[in-house]
Amino acid sequence: MRTFFAYLIANVSGALFSLLIIPLLSRFLGPEDFGKAFIFVTVVWLINTVLGLNLQAAAVVRYKKVEKSEFARFISAGLVFALGLTLAFQLILIVAGDTVSRFISLDISHIHIALFASFFNVVFLVWQNIQMIQKNVVHYSIQQIANVVVTGLTTVLLVVYLHMGLDGRIWSLAIAYVTMGVIALLQMWKQGFLVRGFSFAEFSDILKFGLRLMPHMLGVFLFSGLDRLLVPHLLGMTRAGVYMGAANLAASFALLTAAYNRTIIPTIYDKIAADPADASIFLRRLLVLFAAAALPVFAITWMVLPPVVEWYLGAGFEGAGKLFAILLLCQLLFLIYTIGSNILMYLEQNTHLSIITITTGIVFISTLLATYQWAGLYAVVLSLLLAWVLRSSITCFVAFRSLRSSS
Repeated sequence: MRTFFAYLIANVSGALFSLLIIPLLSRFLGPEDFGKAFIFVTVVWLINTVLGLNLQAAAVVRYKKVEKSEFARFISAGLVFALGLTLAFQLILIVAGDTVSRFISLDISHIHIALFASFFNVVFLVWQNIQMIQKNVVHYSIQQIANVVVTGLTTVLLVVYLHMGLDGRIWSLAIAYVTMGVIALLQMWKQGFLVRGFSFAEFSDILKFGLRLMPHMLGVFLFSGLDRLLVPHLLGMTRAGVYMGAANLAASFALLTAAYNRTIIPTIYDKIAADPADASIFLRRLLVLFAAAALPVFAITWMVLPPVVEWYLGAGFEGAGKLFAILLLCQLLFLIYTIGSNILMYLEQNTHLSIITITTGIVFISTLLATYQWAGLYAVVLSLLLAWVLRSSITCFVAFRSLRSSS
């Protein structure tokens, strides 16, 4: 519990700063540019997944299974591979930039910036996950807060004082990604997690691990990436901005989720390694606790918070309050899903995880495409809710069955 509250304090301290930025951005940018700024963050996340070949996930899984020297070679090879892909994708954008720009609804210059910043964000996320699995809460917390503060301060400077609009927000994000990535590189080098001596075997290893998990990440993209790219095309950029305002605010309220994840992942792995049967009992109790809390929290949010949310976001974001309530329920379902997904990740049953995530992601997209013309923005959040119910319940069922067979 001490570790949990340490992570919670770090995330609360950082996210409060981030939370205060949202009404500034919504008012200075308006729904359309606010939505584009959120798309930029989504693009960075998507590029992270492709560039890093899930290196941050690999860092968590491999850290306690191999010697430090082998782990360092693995991480070093992964980052060199990511750098090579970054350069290759920049060249591809020069040739096919207009097509990519139209699909993503961002200027090609902003996509180039996203690609450049993504490499440094991969480095930072890998280092954060190493600190997490080491249970190095102090350093993790300091850097988490520093990341948000750098982003917030540069946003205020560029957007509010210099009136740079969308460009200011994008540059503030890029500055933060690069700054924290450089710090992470220096720290990893200092602590011996980066080495020069690695071979083709390490490249092959990271490729095998990353590519096995890539179908799962494709499913994740169907849940939390493709919607932000599709909604502008389906409903227009202004209405998409309303949805993204609600989504951004819901993500800012995921303080408990972030703290819980950073605490529970090492705990799950330790408990499974010690006694799978005892781990199963502990995780089932945790599952029941979150399932019991989900509906009451949703009911209160639905009845009380919508007017507050719409006032907070400002003019042009009418209707975002109810969307926010449903998206917050999806965040609670994510807590439930995390239990099952981390069991499967530890058991390295990535194929099961990929099938579940892609299948339920297809359910989400299919339902959205079938209903958006008459349900509008509610089609997005209700389709997402249906998919999350399926994703969390199926994942937990398969995970506990796999855990039982491995004990």
